[in-house]
Formats: sequence, C-alpha cells, structure tokens
Amino acid sequence: MLDIIRANIYYVIFVGLFFAGETVLLPAIYLGVEGKLNLWLVLCLSLAATILSDLAWYFIGRNIPLSKILSFRFLRSRSKEITQVSRAFDKHALYILFISKFVYGTRTIAQILSGTHRVPFLPYLAINFSGLFVLNMVIAIVAFVIGKNTVLEDSTYGLWMALGVFAAVIILLHYISKKILWKIWSQQ
Repeated sequence: MLDIIRANIYYVIFVGLFFAGETVLLPAIYLGVEGKLNLWLVLCLSLAATILSDLAWYFIGRNIPLSKILSFRFLRSRSKEITQVSRAFDKHALYILFISKFVYGTRTIAQILSGTHRVPFLPYLAINFSGLFVLNMVIAIVAFVIGKNTVLEDSTYGLWMALGVFAAVIILLHYISKKILWKIWSQQ
C-alpha cells in the first residue's frame, strides 16, 4: 500500500487536500520546502483542490436555503456561529471570505454563506483565489523560516520534529486569528 501511495503521491495529496484541507496541506508544504516534494506542484494542487472544494460549498449555499443547510448534521453544532457570521456577511462578504482562509474552521461557512448571500461569482472567485494564494504563501514562508532555523540533525526524526514545530506555529496563528475575528464578528 505504501508503494502505491509513494508512486501516486501527488494524486493522494490532491484528493487529501480536496477532502481534508489543511490536515494534508501543512505537511505537504513543509515537505515541499524541505525538498522531499515538489513545492510548486504542491502549491498548485492546493489551489486547484481547494478551489474545487470551495466551489462545491458555494453552489450548495447558492441552491439550498440557509435554514435547510443549518439542519445538516455536521453544521448543527455551529448554527450560532453561522448565524453570527451571516449577519456580518451582509456588510462585509468579500472581506470575511478573504479572512476566512486564515481562520481555521470558518472556510466552509464562508463558502456556504457566499452562496446563500448571492455574492457575485467573479468577485467571489477572485477574492477566494487571492485568499488561498496568500494563505499558501504565508504557510510556505513559515515552513521555510522554521525549516531553516531548526537546528536538528538531517534525519527523519529531525524532519518530524521540525514539522511538529511548524504545525504548532500554524495552529497557534489560526487560533489567535479565530479568537480575534470571532470577537469582531460577534459585535456586528
């Protein structure tokens, strides 16, 4: 099984990015920065898979009423958050769409709300792509800085330790962003 994955690693990464997002993105970008994968191909796959996934959520939002969407099992527990963001979305849709790329757990909500609030498709696509591009560049820069500044021997153990530090920094940045933005959005 591992041989099949190794032989088709970029297909696996694409499918993983489509369904699992940053769970696959963080190690893929880090391994790209470290030269274990082709970084530019990983970044292109990330943009393609995420755009396709986001478009699916956008069109779900566009074609299903928000009240029905809130009844989806996996979104029921987040209905309060979705309602808060929906109110802010009336005034700041494109801004929230862009920022949602940097706040873990808000990307799907922003995509659905873009559809339910009838954000025009071309501005939606441009802002969504821009946010993804900037996010990927920020993650790549953080991976590069951590990879170059981590004083660990060149070994598998060292690579995994540096990847752990990298993931922890990204998760911390997401957590801080989420706290700040939820505070702002809840006041809208």
